[in-house]
Amino acid sequence: AGDKVGARRSRRRSTGSGAGVGSSGDEDSASADDENYVEYLTQFCIYLGVDVAAAPELIAEVDAYLKRPLPAGWTTHQTDGNCDYGDGFTYYMHAATGRTQWTRPDEDEFLLYLRQKTKGVCLAGSRLFFATMRDRARAERLRALEEQLSHLTSVRPLLRALPEGAAEQPPMSAGGVVHIALRNQFPILHPGGVEAFTSYFGLGPFSRFNSCELRQLWIMKMAALCPVPEGWEFKFDELSMAAVFVDVAAGTASRHHPLDAFFSGLLERCAARHRSFEAAEALKHGGQGTASLGGQVAFFVDASRGQPYWLRCGQPGGLDSGP
Repeated sequence: AGDKVGARRSRRRSTGSGAGVGSSGDEDSASADDENYVEYLTQFCIYLGVDVAAAPELIAEVDAYLKRPLPAGWTTHQTDGNCDYGDGFTYYMHAATGRTQWTRPDEDEFLLYLRQKTKGVCLAGSRLFFATMRDRARAERLRALEEQLSHLTSVRPLLRALPEGAAEQPPMSAGGVVHIALRNQFPILHPGGVEAFTSYFGLGPFSRFNSCELRQLWIMKMAALCPVPEGWEFKFDELSMAAVFVDVAAGTASRHHPLDAFFSGLLERCAARHRSFEAAEALKHGGQGTASLGGQVAFFVDASRGQPYWLRCGQPGGLDSGP
């Protein structure tokens, strides 16, 4: 609803500005146009959450914000008669993606600036008010996320893609960086790289795996190659080899991927289901051991030839591989 209010006020400004186009030499019309804009500016300050009586100096800041160019790739448009809300409402479009929205694309950035200026004091029900509530809830979710991942004590492995066609390198290098070979622009995960993620998520090295853990390696592959969600950024320092994931809107950072909690929970649930299945199968066979689910349990690809191969359960405590 607040987004639509902003669009409605933009419409009011457009209507007021248009009144003076045909009579630019008429001083009365120009004066009326200025009054309309002052009214619009005041209403927009209230819409954002600026108390114009308590902080009149911020009116000029909002005025400059409204007059600044849009971020690159964004354009302003007006609705026509086919819009359910009516014609003449301002909206914004991103040319590359076709995405449209009622609010300016740089509004969140400006709200963060206003929050610093107003020291957290804003009008109830305003954009700044709801943005503060949203960011508070986001921070609480981040704290809950960190609590869910408290068992992940090691540093998350980092992925670095090799040039297309480059020879495979050892999967791990100094600083916990996992080298990823590319074949036809598709990332190829070496078993050693996946093993780095199994250690990170608490499964340990392959040498301690049984069939239950091996059958969860697909989750580790997904976790390793999972992109950063919208609204997050990955930051890496080449000198210290440290990396964090930044929630841009909240201005917070974590050493864990935003979806690590999801993959950790998925891993736990799938492993528990697998063990329950093995236990049920063992009961069917009179408790004579767990059921065999086959020898080929984990699928990988040879980066140089593009040929698949499998990890097989071999001797107790070991693994064999084969084409």
